[in-house]
Amino acid sequence: MRFTLLRTVTIIIVTVIGISCGHESHDRSIQINKFPIESYLKYDSGQVLDIPSIGIMEINTFNDKLILSTSESSALWQIYSLPEVDSIGSIFRSGAGPGELIEPTPSIIASFYSRKEDNHVMCIIPQMMSGKFVAGDLTDNISKDTVINNKIGPMTMMAYRLDDLRWFNIEIIPDSCKIRRSIIGNAGKVMANQAIDSLNHASVRDMSQIPLLMFRPIISANGLWVAEIGGYKPEINIWNSRTGESNQIIYQDIDDSYSAMRSRLTENKPLFQGGIALDNFFAVQRYNGEGGINIDFFRWNGRPAATLSLDYDNIRRFAIDIKNGDLYCLDAARDVIIKFPIRDFLSQLKK
Repeated sequence: MRFTLLRTVTIIIVTVIGISCGHESHDRSIQINKFPIESYLKYDSGQVLDIPSIGIMEINTFNDKLILSTSESSALWQIYSLPEVDSIGSIFRSGAGPGELIEPTPSIIASFYSRKEDNHVMCIIPQMMSGKFVAGDLTDNISKDTVINNKIGPMTMMAYRLDDLRWFNIEIIPDSCKIRRSIIGNAGKVMANQAIDSLNHASVRDMSQIPLLMFRPIISANGLWVAEIGGYKPEINIWNSRTGESNQIIYQDIDDSYSAMRSRLTENKPLFQGGIALDNFFAVQRYNGEGGINIDFFRWNGRPAATLSLDYDNIRRFAIDIKNGDLYCLDAARDVIIKFPIRDFLSQLKK
């Protein structure tokens, strides 16, 4: 593995009031074309894991667990220990009964957290069509329906737990061709937030273009920061769920014109494929246009930290085991998980 510390980092920070971008305003715009640390991985340097799961949709790591969401109806989510990657159980079945999921559900829509009283790994999954929430205990492999002070329905795209009292909802508004974000507090009350009020102004010409507004949120463990990762526009919006502070990351060298975004949408060639939250960073999967991907690391204030390149672009999802220094990648073409040791790279981030 090779690490290169760039001598110069091009970061242009413009502090203004109300930078306009489709009616969006941000406290700060961070324009980047390089990262302070650049590292490179070869696909054939990874280890293919001997995991019998089929139809893997998502992978996640949380504490000492690797979690796979699959299409296996009797064991939708399968759980493995880290770093051994030994099977330690499964959770959720397909069905309409208590604690069951109506259909195979990717973990992209789940909220993970540690329960304070016993440190059990927990998750909560919204079921939009039924309007209910399902809770899972991934330590004891028990699932049940749960009551949440948060109303969801068919127009709800996602609903994420921010903390014990607050939820972050994302809804489609067909009449105005918009996406509406909202923070739901105690007793189901909508809480004011300047950043999302501004972001909610963005609209498209018709519903066929609504994917241009869609995004995958990455939420910090304490629920304070949210990074919005869209698919087709070379920018990332970051905002604080308490203060309304907001920053925008802009990739300078990628065409951000409307025609370029439409072309990516039409050709189904997104720039980004989601990301993950780490303690002091978040990481984003970006297609680099050269037959590979980059995993870009940012601090929660938007400052670029590092990028990790992989010479293979058929990666659907990635996850990182910080404690043991391993990167896990889901190879969509082969339906396998590849493990890469990246401890040295991660140690660079901590400096």
